[in-house]
Amino acid sequence: MGGNDLSFKFTHLAIAEHFLARQITRLPLNQAVSLVFSVPISTLCAQLIVSMWRTEHDRAPTELITALQDKVAIAEPYSPRLPGAISLGELWAKVHGTSDGPRAARRITVEDLELGGTGRITLKEAHILNLAIGPGVELLLISSHVDRMDLSRSSGAALVGDSHKQVLEVLTQSELAVGQSRIKLVLGLTEDTTDEVNEIDSYFKSNMALARGPVVVSSRDFAPYASPLNNWILEYGLEAWQGFVRRMLEEGKITLDKVNASGPRKVRLRRTEKFDQQ
Repeated sequence: MGGNDLSFKFTHLAIAEHFLARQITRLPLNQAVSLVFSVPISTLCAQLIVSMWRTEHDRAPTELITALQDKVAIAEPYSPRLPGAISLGELWAKVHGTSDGPRAARRITVEDLELGGTGRITLKEAHILNLAIGPGVELLLISSHVDRMDLSRSSGAALVGDSHKQVLEVLTQSELAVGQSRIKLVLGLTEDTTDEVNEIDSYFKSNMALARGPVVVSSRDFAPYASPLNNWILEYGLEAWQGFVRRMLEEGKITLDKVNASGPRKVRLRRTEKFDQQ
């Protein structure tokens, strides 16, 4: 009975996705845009919309994506969790992700994105969990965040500018590189210069000074605890953050205070009077 119950729930979900996709496809464009802007659609729903749109209109839903992109681009205040950004990400992935020629998107949020076809792709303010890049693609990331990038079918040459700095992990044919130092090494890039280290230190010091509440990390490796307030810590990767903390400790610019709490040992990073000195 348990198995039948799970099967029923799955079928019910698929029917709901099919119904939503059909509704979006048959609505006038402005109403369809309003709906996908206010409701985050799933990967399955996006695929159904693309398929139904081709049947209904004899073309891909490019006008729907363009209108939704315009709406998301001007949304204020903006959050990666904005329903429209999630819907835009899923639709963009299905229509433009593997096409040919130059492509661009702003403020897309998507868990899994495969970039194929050919041409340069520009993603601005994108938030992607898993990003795979095919051999015919060049990618420029601007103010984006990628948890894991798969370059096993491509190479580091696919990344334009400082795109690698916006990625936490990079999978190559030989290894999974974590942290900016390792990523730069496997991509064949030069090590951080003094100017780059100063830039990283300046970034972390500024965010520590502006942090709402104490900065609490693991006493073992200084890793932050999962919280939206700690996202800035991993901007350059955990290794860069660890290097910053060690430098600040050696220079006497921060001290560690024990935190009395259950679970793994934690410490609070406390700034000293020397913190703002060069």
